[in-house]
Amino acid sequence: ERNRTHIWKPLLHEVAAGSLDANLDEVGYRAHCYRWGYRFFQGTLESIDRRTFRQVAGMLHDADHVFTFGLGISAQLAELASYLMTEHGLRANRLSTHFTSPREQLVTMRPGDVLLVFSFPPYSRQTLEMLEEARERGMRTVAITDRAAAPAVALAHKALRVSSHGMTFTNTTSSTTVLLNALAVEIASHHR
Repeated sequence: ERNRTHIWKPLLHEVAAGSLDANLDEVGYRAHCYRWGYRFFQGTLESIDRRTFRQVAGMLHDADHVFTFGLGISAQLAELASYLMTEHGLRANRLSTHFTSPREQLVTMRPGDVLLVFSFPPYSRQTLEMLEEARERGMRTVAITDRAAAPAVALAHKALRVSSHGMTFTNTTSSTTVLLNALAVEIASHHR
């Protein structure tokens, strides 16, 4: 979160009307996290190439169908991406990880479709093979990954980089979740 405090959205109309003092009724994140047992990190999503971001939003909006894919924790991100795009009127589905080879599902995809993959350390060979196969079939591809030298960057038409560094042994999903919500807002507000 960028701010140190939060005001509950249903109360914003009262702030605007002057019947509520935002300074008195806001919640401080530090006190809230202490009370409820979580850690607060103040910050914003940084280092996003805005031009590429807008191009990716346009690609997703213009796609006949968006297919999302990821393995491990990235499968959850693929599910969230599919959900957010569907909520904003796009045809989107997450490709299953239950097949012997996830590439088997690409037979249903067409050149007007887009494959959106999530690729974070340790980079999975299956995700990279999905990108290769989709490109060979004439589909546009987008990778969301953690660094410019990630293997998926070289295989995707477009790549968005986002930090996945966390405080535990697994990749954090918080910055990727923020990025997905920002893409949904971009699609809803500029490509409708």
